[in-house]
Amino acid sequence: MRFTLRGIILCALRTFLFLDLGRCSHALGGNRVRLWIFDLDGTLTDSFPLFFENMQMICAERGVQISLDDLKACLSGPLPPIFERLLGPGTAPAAMARLKDLSIERAHHSPLYEGIEETLDVLRSAGRDIAVWTARDKASAEHLLKATGLNKYATQLVSGCCVPRNKPYPDGAQLLLERFGRLATEGVMIGDHEHDVSAARDAGLLGVRASWNELWGREACAIARHQFHDVASFRAWVVEAMRGQVLTKGQH
Repeated sequence: MRFTLRGIILCALRTFLFLDLGRCSHALGGNRVRLWIFDLDGTLTDSFPLFFENMQMICAERGVQISLDDLKACLSGPLPPIFERLLGPGTAPAAMARLKDLSIERAHHSPLYEGIEETLDVLRSAGRDIAVWTARDKASAEHLLKATGLNKYATQLVSGCCVPRNKPYPDGAQLLLERFGRLATEGVMIGDHEHDVSAARDAGLLGVRASWNELWGREACAIARHQFHDVASFRAWVVEAMRGQVLTKGQH
């Protein structure tokens, strides 16, 4: 078989276009995005202050004062090793159970961010699928959805208990795609942490960074297709997406 330089170049170009097709299709328009997956804490609900209070209570009950750096670390990694380091070996199971109880008992103290409900109304009115993917345990997540009224929007919930690997791995997003029968190119993931966006990327979803929580600052997220610093601009973008506008990359 004879290979020409022109043939090799054409073959390579076709391969590149095929592999990149799924990634590029997200930029074609908002009508292609049918599944909207949201992180919960720090994205839909302003619940970090309550989470910090709960962590401080658990540590104080054992005579330990937790630092702000350790509190922030609790938002980025698995909690059992942090409890073991702060409270001592073997303390993680009881501390996790206590955190679950406090999260359920005090769920009504976690408000929605202003404008979130109106944004979800836009998506629901347009017939979009809405789901929540959170690292929380399932019981406290369900209580928070009910306490905030989010359960009338989100028809599926994936918690940290539902998948073998949590964020930044894409397992939760892949499970939701399977449940809804959607392709990755039909989905978007919105979250306040870089782990949310990297999980979206690895699942083939459009990744959106929700930066309206001041805890993370206003630094640009290099791996996010979009980044929003307030709910109002995110809602305006959602409205445009429902009108079929092109979802191009940008800071808002």
